[in-house]
Amino acid sequence: MTGSVVHKLVRRGVEYGSNYMAATPREGDHPKMPVWGVIILAMTLATFVFFLLSVGYTIGGIVTTLTMVETRTETVTIEAPSESGEPADPLLKGQDPMAETVTVRKTKPITSSIRSTIRHLHSIGGFRARWRGLSAFFAFAMADRFLTGLLARLMGGSWAAFCVAAVLAKLPVVQLNTAWTHIVISEPSPLPWYKRVPALRAVFKPLAPAVVVCELSVLACRFVVFGAWEVMGLDGPEPATPQSGKEVTIMALKIVAAFAIEICVFLFVVLPAHVTAVRIQASLLPDDHETIVPFDRSFGGKVVPAIMGGSGAVGFVDAWRSFGWEARWRLVKLYVKIFLIVNAVVIFAALILGLESFLIMGKDASKMVDFTPPPM
Repeated sequence: MTGSVVHKLVRRGVEYGSNYMAATPREGDHPKMPVWGVIILAMTLATFVFFLLSVGYTIGGIVTTLTMVETRTETVTIEAPSESGEPADPLLKGQDPMAETVTVRKTKPITSSIRSTIRHLHSIGGFRARWRGLSAFFAFAMADRFLTGLLARLMGGSWAAFCVAAVLAKLPVVQLNTAWTHIVISEPSPLPWYKRVPALRAVFKPLAPAVVVCELSVLACRFVVFGAWEVMGLDGPEPATPQSGKEVTIMALKIVAAFAIEICVFLFVVLPAHVTAVRIQASLLPDDHETIVPFDRSFGGKVVPAIMGGSGAVGFVDAWRSFGWEARWRLVKLYVKIFLIVNAVVIFAALILGLESFLIMGKDASKMVDFTPPPM
């Protein structure tokens, strides 16, 4: 529920670098790289891996969560009558010159761009605000992994067991993920993260359906995408290699179709489920905690605060419906930017690692490995 799509992209990038370092030597001559060369390559790889993980957490986790929560606000400006007796706006000529002019303008969202969002984070918590909530995130991730593995083994260890376990494991730790969301979207607090974890009974009922639907949507996306690639012959241990121009065209069309299917499933299944879960979590933020972005706690009048006798939590359907089309489009553009950033970093890392290998080994660098880059 914390940027699973982005984490998948980042994981691909990390695997790319790992495959580069663990590539199999070619048969024949085996030139050895000096120790200092291995150290340089390892440090370069570690730098790029750290950068990719930072992108995944800061932009893919924090920025996307703030985008899902922010409510676009309006600014009301009241202009006094001009001394000349004529309205300042030419369009208002003919009206009462002594009447006040009221102008309503929609303000630009803080999350309208990655740069403005990160600048806003810096103004609140300094440079370290890029990693706010990291402790809570690690606690949730470790607990989720542990429970998923434990439940899967208890149910037999099959792929079906892992799928069921992945869904069930999210329920007992839902309060940890909720605490992470609250820390990300709210003003800095002197309380440690573990004291901001809400009671399970307070969040389980409103969040359980959203958590289950969110995890099922991710699993459905994986099955549909893997199935599409398998049916089209694009996956497997030895995918067919096109020989003629016609086969190349058919292969290209299959790849485009497979990616189109993945994008559609993400946009119409995964994204709504993820946004719904995050906005329900945000609605459970305690009243004494202020958000760092504009946030309508009433969700357009559909939520009655707990202090006024209401549940305080937005409903499953209203959580998505209150997320307007302008905000949806802004979120989609953000994911496109993340995709481009991750791929640009991976390509740049591959070029730098290749250049360093050539400078260290010279012409022998090409004999070191027989490496085929993994598909992105």
